[in-house]
Amino acid sequence: MFSSGSHLWIRDLPNVESVEVPGTEDALTPFWSHDGARLGFSKERKLYVASLSGSHVALCAIPESGSTNGAVWGSDGKIVFAVFRGGLYEISERGGEPQLVAAPDTSEVDFHHPDLLPDGEHVVTLAHSKKGKNSVAVISRRDRSRRNVGAFDASSVVFSPTGHLLVNNDIDRQQFSPRRSRRRSSRSPASRSWYWQVQSTRRFPKTAP
Repeated sequence: MFSSGSHLWIRDLPNVESVEVPGTEDALTPFWSHDGARLGFSKERKLYVASLSGSHVALCAIPESGSTNGAVWGSDGKIVFAVFRGGLYEISERGGEPQLVAAPDTSEVDFHHPDLLPDGEHVVTLAHSKKGKNSVAVISRRDRSRRNVGAFDASSVVFSPTGHLLVNNDIDRQQFSPRRSRRRSSRSPASRSWYWQVQSTRRFPKTAP
């Protein structure tokens, strides 16, 4: 899925042709549902969910700045989204009031590109620092606890089913233990093309290790 000409488009990786998603004019920060059957996006200070045929519904007004830095849609029907210059929120796919999961601390601006770990409870996200490197944070949706597992000159992070956190600085691939929310000591480089391939296959469900 990608944005071009103010619309969202979908292209299956083996195919050359792309298909426009109707009703997605001016859509921003798109994301897949956990099963790849639907998608979400932000538009005009609201968060939307849509079918691939183009029918869509507004879930809520986006809090604070009204703009998002990415979102992830879990198998439990909850969407976790990061607000530009704001906090991390979650909302049901059926709508309602967004609930605050975490606020940036006083040394941070906001969160970027949240992703779910295999347990479905914990979110991994990049906390954008006001000064210096950004922190990779693991945050519990249940008790709102937070653990920082590393700091990088990066703008996004994603969890790979291989058991790695991928951060787009040089690009680095960091081994990670989801159960302990800890980064392992080994470190190996990953190519930029592999990183974006992982991003492009987020539509498929993650499996527990």
